[in-house]
Parts: sequence; structure tokens; C-alpha cells
Amino acid sequence: MTSALGARPVIPAPERRLPPSLDPVGPARRLAPAILPATVVIALAVPRLGRRPVWLDEAFTIGATHDLPATWRGSGGTMALYYLLMWPVTHVSLDRAWVRLPSVVFAAAAVVVVYEIGRRIGGRRMGAVAAGTLSLTWAVSRFAIEARSYTLALLLVSLSWLGLVGTVQADGAPGGSADAAGRERWWRLFAVATLLAPLAHGMAALHFVGQVAALAVAPSPHRRRLLRACTPIAAALAVEGVVLFAVGAGEVAAWIEPLNRAQAGRILRMLAGRGPALWVVCALAVASAAFAVRRFRERRDDQSWLQLTPVFWTAGAPLLILAMSLVRPYAESRYVIGSVPGVALLVGGLLTRIRRPALVLVAWLVVAATLLPSQPSVTTVKTEDWPGLADRVATEAADGDRLATPDMLRSPFDYAWTEEDGRPELVPLTPTDRIGHILRFYDGAPGGLRAQLLADPTTTVWYVDRGAKRLGEVAALVSDPEVARDYDVTGWWVFSGPLYLVRFEPRDGR
Repeated sequence: MTSALGARPVIPAPERRLPPSLDPVGPARRLAPAILPATVVIALAVPRLGRRPVWLDEAFTIGATHDLPATWRGSGGTMALYYLLMWPVTHVSLDRAWVRLPSVVFAAAAVVVVYEIGRRIGGRRMGAVAAGTLSLTWAVSRFAIEARSYTLALLLVSLSWLGLVGTVQADGAPGGSADAAGRERWWRLFAVATLLAPLAHGMAALHFVGQVAALAVAPSPHRRRLLRACTPIAAALAVEGVVLFAVGAGEVAAWIEPLNRAQAGRILRMLAGRGPALWVVCALAVASAAFAVRRFRERRDDQSWLQLTPVFWTAGAPLLILAMSLVRPYAESRYVIGSVPGVALLVGGLLTRIRRPALVLVAWLVVAATLLPSQPSVTTVKTEDWPGLADRVATEAADGDRLATPDMLRSPFDYAWTEEDGRPELVPLTPTDRIGHILRFYDGAPGGLRAQLLADPTTTVWYVDRGAKRLGEVAALVSDPEVARDYDVTGWWVFSGPLYLVRFEPRDGR
């Protein structure tokens, strides 16, 4: 054709076709299929936000926001970013549903991010299957209703993997400066999310090791450049780790038992699910990983590498945690929640190998049917009945009675105490801080509980303790000859948790 000014003919440039994963559609349209699975997360979580009693760690969250600097120092900076985000939330309300709501938001956002990763790796269908699978997993449903940082870490780890996938795709896309600018944006997302994730939960740093391992086998055009670019991120993570350990992070989770078979089983259930889902999801994930490895060995191109990334995502952090636990125990199942999206992506990658969309839907519905039966246990497993315990004290105690707990148990008791109506005025024996004022760290009385009991045997004392391992110490205190000389035990109650409540009544009417 000819221009309007009569210049020489203008030959239209050939249309440049981008891979489906890089198709430049608007964000709203591109992410529309993720709305349904994200809504599922919200729909499953919101009605259950107030059903579980607030347990020990959630009370720590509430107490931490009342004194952030002291909490950061006292807990080695663990969950520092999460506590910072929760600070304004807890200043609006301490209602249990309200303080858990951010976890729902983080979980739903993580599902959207995983959809986008799946879409980039294998197309919209894979993204939808992966997001749908993730939305129904026990791990996401469980921690979406807990006021802890696990879904925030899940979101940041997912954003980190999205940044890495986006970087490699932009690196291999045709084009000049526009692609270079896109590559820089994706790399910044990767770097920022990678550095923030350990501030949500320290174990999230382990995913960076898996990402570096994935880059080490990437096609040669990207490998050296991106590995070099990882050097400053690795240095920054090292500085983060040194700072966190310097302020005490190394003492966190000292309660975890040495590595054993039961821990490995709990980690596997966290990744794949419970009941029938464990076997179905595990089988699909293993088969998908085998296909991805074989395809990469055959092709060794960008697309086959992208489909390999869920294997590193799934296996990297759990294997590192198990290996670390050979030296120092870290094998707590909830620490691997950041790897659950990798499993969902593996399931999506395998199911979408089926060519007929209707059969893909049927296959996914079978997976969903195995995931759903574990949903009821989300609100019932490992509950701590602090409301029941506090209600017993409020019902039977009198003004002036004293309360004694181990320092670490005052946070959940204080939270449950604030939910009681018509509660008596109790006197704190140990810790000495005012009852009902939720803190992260309390001031213990000098000399310990036994010394405090014997110093003034004139008033009823309500003693609270927790855990099967503490039962022997509770029994030893009750049967102590000097304590028995001054007090009668006139009540001993056990609540789920297990929580123990003991009433020490002064002898001879003293």
C-alpha cells in the first residue's frame, strides 16, 4: 500500500507471535480464571475464622504486636515482617476472626500467584488446575485460619518463584530493550520477594537454595548470567541470617524433637494431604516429576526447564529441612508449607497432559474429591481449649485468688480471659504482669512457682500448665511434701491441648 503523502509503499512488518504464556493481555483478563479458586479459599476460611480457639502461637502474635521492638529482640526477629503487618490490625480489634483475616488474604493471593505461574509454565488450563488444587489442600485451609505468618511466607515464596519464571521467559523472548526492561522487573520481584520471605518465616530462605539449584541446570543462555545475578541476593540473605541468629533466632524452635519417621510422615501429609489425598496426590506428583525430568533431559530448552521448576519447588526446602535435622532438629511439618504450591503445579502439569478438556475436568474432580474429606479436620485437629479452661476459672474462682502459669502460657490464658464475662479479680502470682494484658514476654516471679507457693500459703492458687511432657512436673509439684503440707489440691481438670488446671487450697482454713 501507499502512504497518504505519496511516499514509497509501506510493507507491513510480519506479526510477531509470542508464546502463549507471554501473550500480552490485560492483568484482569489474564487472571480471571484464578478468581474462582481464590474465592474457594475465602469461602472455606471465613465461616471458620472464629471456630478454633486461639492457641499458644496465635496468642504470641497478638502479644507481639503490643511491643514490637521487645518481641523482635526476644524472638530473634522471627516473623518480624508478619508482626509488623499485624500491628495495625490488632490495634483495630483483637477478635479472633479479625486477627486471622490477613492470613486468608495472603492465602487467596498465593493461589492467584500460583495460577499465573502455572499459566506461564503450561498455559491457562494448567494454571487453573494448579490453583484449584492448591485452594482445596488441607495445608492452605488450615493455615488460612491461623493468625501466624505461614500463609504470608507461602505468598512471598510463590512471588519469588513467579519472579524467577518471569525472568527466564523474558530472557528468552524475542525483542530488544522492552524485553530487557521486562526481565529487570521480573528479577526485581524475585529479589525482593526472596529477601522478604525469611522475615515472614526463616525457613523460607531454603527455597532460594532450590532456585539456585534449578538455575544450575537451566539452558546455557541463562545459566551463568542469572547465577551471577544471584550472588548479591545470596550475600544479602547471609547478612539477614547472621543478624537474625545474632539476636537469638538460633534458639527458636528448640522444642522440636530429633528427626524420626513420624516427622517425615507429617511433612509428607503437609505437602500432599491427608487420607486418600495423600496417595492420589503423591502418585500424581511423582509421575508428573518423572515426566518433567525426562522431557528436560530430551529437550533441554526453556519450556522444558520451566516445567521442571515445580520439581525443585516441591523437593528443595523439605529435603534441606530433613538434612538439617540430622544436625539440629528443624523437621516441623508446617515449615514446609511454602512447597505445597509446587505439588499443586505438578498435579496440574500431569492432568493437563490429557488432551480433552472434559477429561481434564473429570480427572481434577477426582483429585478434588480426595482433598475435600480432610476439610472438617481443619477446625478440630490439635485444638487447645483455652476458653474452656478460662471459663472454669471464671466460674469457680473468687476475687483475690491467685493465678500461676509458666511464663510462656500467660499469653493464651490472657487472651481467653478477655473473652470471659463477669470474671473475678485475680492476682498474678507468676508471672507478675497484670492479668488480661496480652504480652509476648512476661516478668516471672523470682524463685519460681514452688517458692512463690510456699512463701504465702494463705490464698487459693489456680495453676495452669500445658503439654504431655509437663504432666510429670505438674504431678511432682502436687505431690511435693512441703507443698502438700500447706495446700490441699481440691480440683484437677484436663482440657484439650492437653491443658491442665489445678486448684491449690490453703490447709486449715489459712
